[in-house]
Amino acid sequence: MHVIRQFVIAAGLSLGTLAPAHGTDLPDAPGRQQVIESCSQCHSIDLLAQRRSADDWSQIVSQMVGQGAKMTDEQFQTILDYLSTHMTPAKTPPAGKAGQ
Repeated sequence: MHVIRQFVIAAGLSLGTLAPAHGTDLPDAPGRQQVIESCSQCHSIDLLAQRRSADDWSQIVSQMVGQGAKMTDEQFQTILDYLSTHMTPAKTPPAGKAGQ
């Protein structure tokens, strides 16, 4: 009985990581809703809100499609455009150039 209870607790915790994201940490811009609908099927908002380079996002989204993520070519491009535009590392001015 103890083993079953541990399994139920572990399963419940696992399901929590698959809960759909609400998108509160994602910038409000075209493509946001598509990212939420497509990516939060498996990923948390925390993962979606990570900052990565445009090249990294391209590889990641392509990998997800290769692993079975269902989306049209148009949805793929919308997601990639959104992530590459809004979810990349902030650009900072080179040292000594700030305020010039």
